[in-house]
Amino acid sequence: RGKVTVEVLCGEDAAAAAARAATQKKTASTSGEAVLNCARSLQEQLDKEAETGAIGYLPPQMLGQNTPQERYRLLKTGGQYSRRAAEHGRKEEYPEAIADLLRALLRANVDETARDKLM
Repeated sequence: RGKVTVEVLCGEDAAAAAARAATQKKTASTSGEAVLNCARSLQEQLDKEAETGAIGYLPPQMLGQNTPQERYRLLKTGGQYSRRAAEHGRKEEYPEAIADLLRALLRANVDETARDKLM
């Protein structure tokens, strides 16, 4: 359908920004592919800024810093993201759950089986 402009806010990474856009009432999306493409596009822009040295923003290493929900942004495996997303889902923290699934899907070399499970 229509295009949506998504900005990465302070304290977010590409996955969190895409998840926020997907869950806001005004810009909600039920298409997992559209949300993944949005996150991928935002990640490419952040990576391009880092390569050229025109870094306007660096995503934090810790999400929810100085809050009870403080957690690492980058985890070692897709399974860890999936388990953390399931935990967020049990707590009805849906944007955080979507963001963790997107982080898992944005990892390099995700095989089709894992991708199907995460989508």
